[in-house]
Order: sequence, then C-alpha cells, then structure tokens
Amino acid sequence: MSSEDPQHRQLHGFFFPLMAYGHMIPMFDIARMFASRGVKATIITTPANASTFSNATEINRLLNLDINVQILQFPAKEVGLTEGCENLDDLDALDTIHTFLKAVNMLQQPLERLLEDYQPDFIVADFTLHWATESAAKFGIPRDSEIKSYGVLVNSFYELEPAYADYYRNIMGRRAWQIGPVSLRNNNNIDKAQRGKRSTVDEHYVLNWLDSKEPNSVLYICFGSTSKMNNAQLLEIAMALEDLEFSFVWVIRKLRPTKKRVFYPNVSKRKRKERV
Repeated sequence: MSSEDPQHRQLHGFFFPLMAYGHMIPMFDIARMFASRGVKATIITTPANASTFSNATEINRLLNLDINVQILQFPAKEVGLTEGCENLDDLDALDTIHTFLKAVNMLQQPLERLLEDYQPDFIVADFTLHWATESAAKFGIPRDSEIKSYGVLVNSFYELEPAYADYYRNIMGRRAWQIGPVSLRNNNNIDKAQRGKRSTVDEHYVLNWLDSKEPNSVLYICFGSTSKMNNAQLLEIAMALEDLEFSFVWVIRKLRPTKKRVFYPNVSKRKRKERV
C-alpha cells in the first residue's frame, strides 16, 4: 500500500464484472462514475472481452478520466469450452452456462495475483463472483458483496423500487446505495452507441426514431445476458409483439444461421407495423 498522505493519495478501485454484456456495460458505467470523482478505475476482464472497453477507455482518457484495463487469461479449454469462448454471448446452449461459470470461478487465483501486485483500495465485483469477497479479505481490501461487505451498489433508483430498497436496508439490515440508472452517464450519441456489441440497426436511426415518439409510448424488451431461447419461443414472442398496439424496441442477441432461416421468414410473413 502506498505511503502517501491518505488525504491526498488517489484511491484505486478494481471493477470486476461477469463476462456478459448485461453485466459488463453497467459495471463500466459505474467505473466511469468513480473515475469522474478522481478515483483510478481498473476494469478486470479477459482477452476476448477487452475490446468492449478499449475504445471507450481511450475516449475517457482524453477526458482526463483515469480508467485502464487489466487482463486475466480465461481457462476456456481447461473446462471443455471452445478456445475464445469468454462471454455468455458465445454460448450455443443454455446447458453450457454451468461449464462457463466453472471457468469463471477458476479466475480466483489470477485475481488474487493482481490484488497482491496492485493493492487497490477497494473492489466492486459482480454479485455472481461470490469468491471475490474471500480474495479481497486476504489482502485487507473492502469488497462490495451481499453479506460481508461494507455495502452494495444497486443500478436502480429509489422511486422505481422503494419497497425493495426499504426491505434491503430496514429488514435485511444491509447498506445499499441506489446509484442508477448508470446508463445516464452516457450523455452523447458516441457514448450511447459504443456500449457492448455493435447494433445491426444504425444508432442514429434508433435515437431519431425514439425522439419522434410520444413520452411513455415505446416498449423496451430485453431478457438479459443469460437468456437462451429456441426458435419457437422467439417466434411466439415476435407474434405477440406484432399484435400489440405499441411501438417497441426488442433487443435480441445475434441469431445463429440455423435460427435465422426459421425466424426471419416467419416474422416477415406477418403484418408489419413500425418497429425497431
């Protein structure tokens, strides 16, 4: 640990998300929030996921935000996954998630080597990385986790979930700060577009389309990073959405070629309304 005056020393935090876009994107936004307040923020990720942060990291450095990336080698082959399979989005089947998480859990020792080398002041780790609590404790580092931590950061706001926020604090007796939605940190079109994988729809078109709609008139549908749906499920949801009287934005992961052959022709046969 640095011997500098604690009142003037720059704080250093590790930010460690699960390797899934729905977890990586908000974690990066949280890291930016800390960096904007003078904290040195280090994103912990794997080689194949580093590109998700690289462009945004360079842009933030131009804004004098101290954000960098540290790489942990992902043991895909050791658990039987294809080499380069380092994100939940890379999985073909739901039953491989357990194998993927087994590989994620093998990152504990590599993380501890980073903790020993850099001695950060704190670590904000994804709630799925439960073992980060033990790793942080070995080096006397506070860590944001459910039970043993100083407190929990929640990507939400009190007005949206007051009952949950009150229950968490008053009944469970845990410290919690609603800091969301952290996506509001992205206040220009470049920041909004460079989050996660590139969209198949032009980002300017989507934003202009949304601006043309009345407030509270557009549905947003997204089932998260871990959802895996078959052709029949996708088609059923598509038909239900087509029958609605609302405009909507439906976010789905990139379809495999076999799914495209089944999904798109069936959807295109139906009466189409203005959708994105």
